[in-house]
Amino acid sequence: MSKSVFYNGKIAVPGGFVEGMAIEGQNIVCLGSSEEVCEIWDAEKIDLAGRLALPGFIDGHMHFLAYALSLERADLLGCLSVNEVRSRLRAFLDERRPEPGEWVVGRGWNHELFDDNRILTKEDLDDLTPVNPAMLARVCGHIVVLNSRAITLLGLTGESRFAGGVVDLDDGGEPTGVIRESVVEWAGSKLPLPGPEKLRKLVVRAGEETAKVGLTSIHSDDLGSVGGDFQTIIDLYISLCKEDEMPVRITEQLLLRNRPALDHFLSTGWRTVDGMPFFHIGPLKILTDGSMGGRTAL
Repeated sequence: MSKSVFYNGKIAVPGGFVEGMAIEGQNIVCLGSSEEVCEIWDAEKIDLAGRLALPGFIDGHMHFLAYALSLERADLLGCLSVNEVRSRLRAFLDERRPEPGEWVVGRGWNHELFDDNRILTKEDLDDLTPVNPAMLARVCGHIVVLNSRAITLLGLTGESRFAGGVVDLDDGGEPTGVIRESVVEWAGSKLPLPGPEKLRKLVVRAGEETAKVGLTSIHSDDLGSVGGDFQTIIDLYISLCKEDEMPVRITEQLLLRNRPALDHFLSTGWRTVDGMPFFHIGPLKILTDGSMGGRTAL
């Protein structure tokens, strides 16, 4: 079992601070002065150089698997204009050089940061992606813009209708490329997922990245990343746990969009808190409307 000693630091305890801490495995076994903890055993010693040591942070809600997948997708966070989105996408395409027909996927644009507050449409993507279907999600994930090739591939038309979702149409009654809510999840389910081994590597890499900034526990809503297939998610995380490869603790928030989905999940026998030390089932999540940023909230 691994042993570590942290000394010469500032560690909060009830009633004040101590300088040192000794850890064995997953347990804190001693808190005290630098001298006290350094004398406990011969172990890796880490000099905190007077800095504050904090416990790992818990993120109460994120989309961890979506983040893992995004590590190989176009990053559009922080773009301040449509032109900047296009420039970022062009740079991504130049670097990755996707094969003709391969999906181009990105996330992070936010029209509320643009001077004109204009939502992207297919016309903003078509000239950059003439031979590839493209899907770029807004920062909230509740709105996506598709290029013309993706619209055709998915079979969307002016007559397409979805319960709990919207396909935006132009004045001529044709799709603009903007889809909302349940249509986003449906379209996302059509994306090819990486193979199991590739997906495992992306999850481990994502966990290492979040751990670098102090996130050690994450409450994650992942079903939208795999088309609502909760068993794929459960199997993925449990297999990583069994091989001791999970770098962060995951509490899975299961988004179940309707009563049949809820009944199906309950029929499998899974219950909240089922799982393992680094993964367990958390709350079941049901949406009654959309998001503020996506203008889909009731």
